[in-house]
Amino acid sequence: MRFSERFKIIWWIVLIVLATSFLYSRRDYLLDEQVHILEFSIFIIWVGLLLIPLFNEFEMFGFRLRQEIKGLKTEVKGLQNLIQNFVNVNKQIGPSIYMTPPSDASIPVIEERSRSILNEVQKNLDINENVKSKNIPEISDNVSYLFAVRYHIERELRRIWNHRFSTEEHRKRTISIQNILQQLVSAEVIDFRFANVISEVYSICSPAIHGEEVSERRINFVRDIASDLINTLNAIE
Repeated sequence: MRFSERFKIIWWIVLIVLATSFLYSRRDYLLDEQVHILEFSIFIIWVGLLLIPLFNEFEMFGFRLRQEIKGLKTEVKGLQNLIQNFVNVNKQIGPSIYMTPPSDASIPVIEERSRSILNEVQKNLDINENVKSKNIPEISDNVSYLFAVRYHIERELRRIWNHRFSTEEHRKRTISIQNILQQLVSAEVIDFRFANVISEVYSICSPAIHGEEVSERRINFVRDIASDLINTLNAIE
């Protein structure tokens, strides 16, 4: 079956619009570098759609571009190989693990499953019941302080952002602190220089929360400036 040039052009435009709309709807995930295979595949297809006029006989706005169909097949084959390589890399890395908090309603089921898994793992590791501790290990005062500082920074930034920008749609997904800070700076809610101060303090607190060592000089810097920083954020409506 052969289609008219007009039909091909309309169909090509529709596909590009659909692919572009999808990528735009996922822009937050793309900007947060949370790209999954679906977004990557659609992006490759989108690029391929943009390149189609260069690799096949095609007429638009009075211009005709011609090249051997073999060239198009080669390009498509290259895209297929690229996607396959991406899939293979994902398989080598292992299954994806998402840190998404469960709903309250699902907690009983998750708790039962988690307890079963823990018991099995502990049995495999030959962990004696008598040496199990009911308490989690304590953390240092410095780590507790850095955690508290980051907590209050995030809490205040999200409060400001929710007051200014948040909608019901936004509340359905998590937005990173980096994106929140960028939006607040772009909207001139927070001064760019002040945003840099926030970033510096935040970047010092984060490694401690993730179990990394933080130097005394950095800790002292945070202790000297954190209270003023948080009070300033608290004053922003």
